[in-house]
Amino acid sequence: MQAKNPLGKELTLLIVAVLAIAAFARGEWQTWLLAGVFAIFGIVMLIKWLRKRKGNVGKKGVKIHWPRRARPTAATDVGDAASAMALPALIRHVNCRITAYLQSAFPGATWEWVSEEPDMLAVNGGTGRIRVFDVPGYNYADIKMDQRAGMSFDMLKIASLSEVKSGGGSVNPAPASAVLSADPEVWFSLQGKSVLESCISDLRAHGHSKLGIKENGDVFVMREGKEIVGQRLKNFPDKSVWPKLIKVFEKAGLSAAVAGDVVALTW
Repeated sequence: MQAKNPLGKELTLLIVAVLAIAAFARGEWQTWLLAGVFAIFGIVMLIKWLRKRKGNVGKKGVKIHWPRRARPTAATDVGDAASAMALPALIRHVNCRITAYLQSAFPGATWEWVSEEPDMLAVNGGTGRIRVFDVPGYNYADIKMDQRAGMSFDMLKIASLSEVKSGGGSVNPAPASAVLSADPEVWFSLQGKSVLESCISDLRAHGHSKLGIKENGDVFVMREGKEIVGQRLKNFPDKSVWPKLIKVFEKAGLSAAVAGDVVALTW
């Protein structure tokens, strides 16, 4: 098999021509001949480069013809595929959390998604709606999810106007507080846990180690002798069940105590 010239045909011819001129030409002729040889070599290489470039632009299937998806996105494609594979597992995890929270308040309750693309809700956060069954006084619930994986419930009763007129529905069902505040453990599972976890994470990051909760659900901290109110806890249990609420907090790993009209939490 013929060996490939590592220098290229044009460069080889240039070297041979220069050696021949150096050997046989003298004086001014040598200068002019060398200049001519180098000029011809430059023109030949320029023509060769232009032809190659024109061929690459004009012909299909050449190396510069990229596929529909650009090569630099290959790593991104792999990441997108992995994310798509993880979505079913993520939504199953969210579904299990919803079931656990719901059945902690209403044993035997079942539910199904009403909102479209609940997997996007699990990824991006937001509010989604579910249809609930075997839940006295309610037939829907709004699930609120934040970027920290916190979750809270708003129980709903939705009835059509015809049902209300015929007596089959009620425009004034028992308020959520009537169900939630009656049992502190249910309230903590469905609403209080996610909000308090978010509050405590923020306060801990800013150097705080305790907070207080008023009877109306206002969460506050003391700063330079002044109360700084943050979030408000919805449907905060009545003061009459605070002793049971203290046990719920302690079970969640928080130190809790009643101080007058305030529930004090430390961590």
